Order: sequence, then structure tokens, then C-alpha cells
Amino acid sequence: SVAGAVAIIEGHIMPMNPNEALRSHVYLHNNIFFSRAIDNGLYDTYRVAKGDNAARKTASRDAASIGAMHKLDKEGLYTLATVVVDYLGTRITCQSVIPGLLHGENCHQCIYGAVETGSRLNSDEGMHKLIEDLIGKQFNVAT
Repeated sequence: SVAGAVAIIEGHIMPMNPNEALRSHVYLHNNIFFSRAIDNGLYDTYRVAKGDNAARKTASRDAASIGAMHKLDKEGLYTLATVVVDYLGTRITCQSVIPGLLHGENCHQCIYGAVETGSRLNSDEGMHKLIEDLIGKQFNVAT
């Protein structure tokens, strides 16, 4: 992840979406998905707390939350391998790729949450119960 993030920031890796603005660029390198932790201005993601600082903080909190869930080691709960890399003042979120996702295959799917901002949130009653029981109780979160 570190080598890929450095290569991206130094301009050695082409984005998957080169026709979009730099702030929206995403990358795939060595089966790792990379995105900048910045407010790209789309979807009103940071409507309340606008700006890059909110995006930077969200990226590190997402990674910490995913790490905490991973440490619980609960059968049936799967997360993406996620790490945040800071290099030359740029924060990059690096994540494993859901197999088949980029090729439209239906062998794996996101059953709870969303793949990208602005897309429909998926929900599953069984997964909601698992998250509620596990996360709600472990982290004192009420639903």
C-alpha cells in the first residue's frame, strides 16, 4: 500500500478515471484500490463539515473502525483490508478489492452499506442484527 500510494502521489500510476478532475481520481494497482481522502465536492458528502479536513478525519476514523471490527473476529463479519497512508501532505485510503466487483461479476456482493458515495445503501436483516448485537453492545451504540 505504501509503495502504491507513493507512486500515485509522484504521478507514476494512471488513474482509472483520467477524464475526471484530479480530486476525483481513483486508482487500482497490485489489486489495491486507492483514493485520495479529500472532499471532491460530489454528492454533498461533507455537507455539514465541508472541506478536506473533514475528509481526512473521516478516512482515519473509517480505517480505525474497520480495524476495530476486524479485531472482534466474528464469524460472518467480513471487512475490506484498509489502511491510510500519508505522504507529502496527501492522505490516501488503500483498500482491498471485492473480487469481481470491477468486472461486474456477481460472485461477491456488498450486502450492508454502499460501494460508493451516492449509491443506494444495501441492507440485510441478518447482517443488521449481527452488527447491532456485536457493534452496538461492544461499542455502546444504540440503534
